[in-house]
Amino acid sequence: MSAALSSPADFSSLDFLARWEEEGKAHQAYGDYDWMADRLPPDVTTVLEIGCGAGYSTLALLKKGYSVLALDNREECLSRAAESGERPPALSLLHADLRSLTETAKKTLQNFRPDAIVCWLMGASAEDVGVAANTTRDEMGRFVAAYRETLHRAVALLANDLSSVRYAHLVDRTAIPWQGKEHGREILAQYHLRQTFSGLPFAASRRDSLYRKLETGAELTELRHTHPGLKSVAPALASLCLKRINLAQS
Repeated sequence: MSAALSSPADFSSLDFLARWEEEGKAHQAYGDYDWMADRLPPDVTTVLEIGCGAGYSTLALLKKGYSVLALDNREECLSRAAESGERPPALSLLHADLRSLTETAKKTLQNFRPDAIVCWLMGASAEDVGVAANTTRDEMGRFVAAYRETLHRAVALLANDLSSVRYAHLVDRTAIPWQGKEHGREILAQYHLRQTFSGLPFAASRRDSLYRKLETGAELTELRHTHPGLKSVAPALASLCLKRINLAQS
């Protein structure tokens, strides 16, 4: 993917949730999570959310009327998504690691029968990404890219395994030359088709991808100051919604 606006590895394990309470509130205020939820097709009713963070994304899905199963490998994130224990009836929680699901967790997912699986990758802790305190920025970039590819592929494989899933929606924070965003939509779709969903019965095209310019970007502002050639680059959300192909009709 393109260079991240704010590297997920910047968030240490200790301050991850506190950081995302602040950032999540800003994204909520700007309508970013509502925009993501609006990108789901109208025939979706049940959503499996991979990674709920501080719960703002979960709330956006619930506000749209979806029944949601939030999966996260951090109990503190699930607790926050449940709004301090006052869990909405339409919300279920699953403490699990997507990359090493137990048979019990797989059964829970199958019983939920989601129409769509969403992975809105807005950030992750250094522990999840696998970086150490002395990791250089260049090394960090490689770790972050590998983490994203691994997580996205795990989402794709899970979407394939759950026969009820008809849509997979991926959102990632990125930075792109804004004037080239229309061309970038085609690149985004082809990237995930050729890598993330390679060999799986899901399809997408340019019309299924979209970019949304972010309102914040202090790190990018500093980067532009030190690298004048990046003046046209804008922080953005990259969205792609893929649909399962009915092989019997194709």
